[in-house]
Amino acid sequence: MRPVFRSKPEIVHDMLRSSIIHGEYRPGERLVIDEVAARLGVSQIPVREAVRQLEADGLVTVEPYTGATVTQFNPDLAYEIFALLESLEVICGRRACTCMSDAQVDELDSVVSRMDGCVT
Repeated sequence: MRPVFRSKPEIVHDMLRSSIIHGEYRPGERLVIDEVAARLGVSQIPVREAVRQLEADGLVTVEPYTGATVTQFNPDLAYEIFALLESLEVICGRRACTCMSDAQVDELDSVVSRMDGCVT
């Protein structure tokens, strides 16, 4: 099996994402492209591309002539997102059940029973 190639922007994105999620960059804190590039040992270009992806992910806000800042956490928005995801999971689960064979339904019942055993 050959190794999976990952571009520098992908690697930088993953590193910055992890740093944001683990609180190494605080909400409202600026991400200075030069400093990030120097810290990670890459040029500014992969950092800029990674920041654009982080903005698309909602983790960073980019303002012209100001730069990138870590997005402020909004508990109300997070609640709404999780409620939406829950609704989608129910819809997808119902749809999946209509397409399953009897053997697959039995297997799913078994998995759910084992999961219940883990939390009780």
